[in-house]
This record gives sequence, C-alpha cells and structure tokens, in this order.
Amino acid sequence: MNRITPATSELKDRTSYDFYRRYDRCWNMENGERMAMIAMLSSLKPACSIEIGTREGGSLVAIAEHSGKVFTLDLDPKCQEAAGCFPNVELVVGLSQETLPGVIRKIEQQDLSLEFVLIDGDHSEDGVRGDIECLLNYKPKRPCYILMHDSFNPFCREGMASAAWESSPYVQSVDLDFIQGRLYPPGGTFQGMDVGAQMWQGLGLAVMRPEERVGPLKILGVDDHMYTLASRHSAHRLLLRATHWLGPANYQKLRRVLGKNGSDRLKKLVIGGR
Repeated sequence: MNRITPATSELKDRTSYDFYRRYDRCWNMENGERMAMIAMLSSLKPACSIEIGTREGGSLVAIAEHSGKVFTLDLDPKCQEAAGCFPNVELVVGLSQETLPGVIRKIEQQDLSLEFVLIDGDHSEDGVRGDIECLLNYKPKRPCYILMHDSFNPFCREGMASAAWESSPYVQSVDLDFIQGRLYPPGGTFQGMDVGAQMWQGLGLAVMRPEERVGPLKILGVDDHMYTLASRHSAHRLLLRATHWLGPANYQKLRRVLGKNGSDRLKKLVIGGR
C-alpha cells in the first residue's frame, strides 16, 4: 500500500511542476487557486487589471503576463522591486481604500477598460469590504471579473458577504466559494507561516457587466455548510463566539474603542500565527 504524504507538507513540495517555473516567486495561493486564476487571465486577456496587495509579486507575474495595463496597490514602497520588473505595471503606494478611487478615475480618464481585479490586500472585515465598495463605483465597458482571495477566512468572508454589492446595478453575480478554501490541521504551516487550525485560502468571484442587473442579486455561498463545520474546530472559533455573544453593534463598538492596531493585536493573540 502506498503511503500518502500528509497535507501539512510545504506548498513548494506540491508545486514542483514545469508549469509553474515561470511563476517562481513567493505566491500565497494553493494549486487550484493558481490554476483558476491563470486560466481566467489567459482566457480573458484583460485590457486593464488591478491587483490589491503586491507583496513579493507572485500573482503579479501571471496578471502582468496576460494584461495590457496593470495597477498594483500596496502599503509598502519596497514592492517597487517586484512591480518594476514589468513594463506594463504601475505600483500605487498607500492604503487601498484611499488610493483605489484615484486609480479608478485614472482608468476612466485614460479610457481604459477594467476587466480583472484581484483583492488580496487588507485581510480585515473592514478592509475587504472597503476595497469592494470602492470598485462598485466603476461602470464597466466590458465584463469585469473580481477575484477575492481568502474567502474561507472568517474576517475576509464577512467583509465580502456584507459589502454593498446591490448598490451597483452592474454587479450580476457574487460567489463566495468559486474555489473552496481549507481548514489547516493543528501545527500546519503555509509558506513558512504558522496557520495551525486556521481557515484560509478560497477564491470568491464577482462579475460586473455593462448592462444593468435584472432582478435581485443573490450572494452565493455553495460551501457554507463546510465553512460552518470548519469554524467550529478552528482557531477562529473564540473570536467568532465573542462576535455572536456581543452582537454586531457592540462588536463594532469594541473594535472602534480598540482601534485597528488594538483589534489586530487581540486577534493575533487569540488566533496566533498568520
């Protein structure tokens, strides 16, 4: 009987394929997510793309390869080292909720067609929701596909689910589980980070089209049952219980009192790791 290698093995042990050699940078996505994004980009060949969250430029390699023009947004000016490798990429430094409206105006002024967006920056509920709602002010010239990474993470998922999607008549569909995420085992690691018992990965997908939506918008979560089961056994469960116990209004009030830094420190203290 062949022995099965545990799923806790590092991602690099499971991606040593010729297919990935030209995407050799640190890329914080699993195999299925990488393949889905590469396939989408190679099919769409977007005239213009936006990436929120540059980091080491792993996903940027694929986005730049298949796009005409790319705006990549990040807080860290050192990301210029990654972005500067591509002649069609422009790095925009700053908080995405502050810089994204200006990028969208620039796209409209230059008469470009925004056709692909990857949201993978601020992983807080407010941050994800803020990025989404900035994009909802855009009126697409052609279909625009919005990928949202880490849709299986409770905070990212809540930001995605609570965004004001219906405020844009051009949003046709929202699927939180376009690619399902995972619950890592206790002691699990990913790209050298401690993610033991944490819920990460997954790709949500929203589609905007030039024509206005007909009928109500449905937010799909085809993996909601698995998400609920996973959350009961995850490192996030204590924060999720506290949120439920306090209620949405009191939870938001506590976050305002603590501030973003205080909230992030408390979250890391309870969850640990990534």
